Amino acid sequence: MIFERVFVCLSLIGLYLMKLMTASQAMLTDYEPLQIPTETSKLMNNSAQLYLNQVEEIEECLRVNKDALGEKHPDTLTSMNNLAVRDESQEEYAKALPLYEECLKMSKIVFGENHSNTLTSMYNLAKSYSNQGEYESALPLYEELLWRRSAILGDKHPDTLSSLNDLASIYSKQGRYFKALPLITDCFSTRKVALGENHPDTLISMNNLAILHKRMEEYGKAVPLYKQCLRARRDVLGDNHPDTLTTMNDLAALYESQREYAKALPFYEESLKMSQIVFGEKHSNTVTSQHNLALLYIDLGEYEKGLPLYEESMRVSKVVLGEDHPDTLNTMNNLAVLYYNRGEYSKALLLYEECLRMRTATLGDHFDTLNTMNNLANLYMTQEEYSKALPLYEECWRMSKVVLGENHPSILTFMDNLHVCQMLSRSS
Repeated sequence: MIFERVFVCLSLIGLYLMKLMTASQAMLTDYEPLQIPTETSKLMNNSAQLYLNQVEEIEECLRVNKDALGEKHPDTLTSMNNLAVRDESQEEYAKALPLYEECLKMSKIVFGENHSNTLTSMYNLAKSYSNQGEYESALPLYEELLWRRSAILGDKHPDTLSSLNDLASIYSKQGRYFKALPLITDCFSTRKVALGENHPDTLISMNNLAILHKRMEEYGKAVPLYKQCLRARRDVLGDNHPDTLTTMNDLAALYESQREYAKALPFYEESLKMSQIVFGEKHSNTVTSQHNLALLYIDLGEYEKGLPLYEESMRVSKVVLGEDHPDTLNTMNNLAVLYYNRGEYSKALLLYEECLRMRTATLGDHFDTLNTMNNLANLYMTQEEYSKALPLYEECWRMSKVVLGENHPSILTFMDNLHVCQMLSRSS
């Protein structure tokens, strides 16, 4: 009994750690609420950091639970989940994913479809897919999770609202902004009433709504939301909290998109400095901050600062996130833009072609795919290779109507590019 109880406690440590983990993405949600037995709290407090950092101990816990209790025992599933959480916290997604998949499969058998443990496993797997940029795999899980939580807990329950936020996040990342907007707006309004304006969950929704308005080029709506969110997160969470750094970075990006570089620069510099302290040099959030600062230096014409920083950002992003991760591809596209602007067309061409191939494969009809396709077509136009540019512009025109809708401001840009290419092609 003592032996079994120790490993039950170790499993509970993992659950407690899972509750404490904060995903430092632009769109965040909470884990399932957990109740920790009083007799394990002292053990947790003394050992939590140890078991977070020593994967060997968690692996041993899983092995012993399998041998002593069996693969379908709840404590075995908890240990499996703990190991996946630990792997994901180190951004070792390829290790975490099969564990989450197995954990969900077994949880459905052991606990049933609607049990809170099963829903937690479903959320963890969906989040893991999302972190790797596999949005099509994450989407049906988030949709099912929202449906089940709404039916079991009600529409206004905090966990249901978290699922609503997650689903909106996926739609937004896929470029399906008109599906995301009513979900995020509803979540934000409900959380303000139920939790208060400065509650961390309300601030998550506020930040997400600001992100969406920025992506829809509604800057007048995005700026005040970002400012309010940053001010509140500094007060509630502190300057060094991952969520504060996220909003700081997002606000800087918005200023940059409006060419207000003097406002963006101090936010980007502070964001990178704090990310290196909070996350470490090789963390994805640090890579993002490095990428953003490099891009701003380039916008300011400080290529000697921006170019090496950007090249390093892409190299690290490939290692940390993977070559086909959306953030890696974003860096690749932007580095190609830099080479293009410097007249280094051969370097730009290789990156554009690789980026377009990967974005088409991973994202399909998406705004990011559209952007890279248009950039590659522009490069061909610059080199007077109209026969290569024309089919790309034609596909951009088709895709833009599908992805953005008939009334989006960018539609006219794609139409103009196509017409110019057609005229030049006929006159050449």
